Amino acid sequence: MKIRTILTGIAMAVALTGCSTQAATLDSGMPNQSPANQSTNVNNSINSDTVQISSEQNRGTDSSAQLKKEEKKVLMEPITLYEVDSREFAKKTSEIPSYHKGKIEYWTEDVVQSFNEGHSVTWGDPLVSTYLRISNLIPYEYFSDRSIDDQLSNLNRTIYKTVTITTANGISFTKNPTDPKTGTTIVQVDVPKWGTYVVTWNHGQDSDLQIIQKITFQRETKQ
Repeated sequence: MKIRTILTGIAMAVALTGCSTQAATLDSGMPNQSPANQSTNVNNSINSDTVQISSEQNRGTDSSAQLKKEEKKVLMEPITLYEVDSREFAKKTSEIPSYHKGKIEYWTEDVVQSFNEGHSVTWGDPLVSTYLRISNLIPYEYFSDRSIDDQLSNLNRTIYKTVTITTANGISFTKNPTDPKTGTTIVQVDVPKWGTYVVTWNHGQDSDLQIIQKITFQRETKQ
């Protein structure tokens, strides 16, 4: 079984490049060279070194600016917070790890059987399940929002439609149509002044009870 979890922090890989300078060598023992000429050569060499160092410093500044730009780009890319190997979903539902508010749990055989008999149907709804199961990742409280119940009751939640619910503080949960080939469903969660989560749902071979396969996060970018 392979599970990959990164719940905090953002990994960054940054390549640093350095600059080297090569000092000029002054040879005072050059033939046919008067003291005046030697002084002139020294001044010219110093000036040459100064120009070279200044040029290297400018390149260092340019490299620093480029580095910051690359760091910003890395931070803006989606990162994977949690992932279960897709081969796990070839197993029975009770054998597949299930993410629930930062913890790994397993559905019992009794619960799976009860769901298959028509009870607790919301466990098979990726939209409702996302709303309930990733609340630990969202820095706002939204369970007390009573408008969500009204929105859910008025939705025609078929697996082939895109539907959205929005909390009073602006968090939107959008369920995309289920992929008929893979059986997976993606729910996108947009959190104001925070970022976007993409939650991929799948199910085992003996039930349509939903289990999270993958969670990614993309930080909101500042304009």
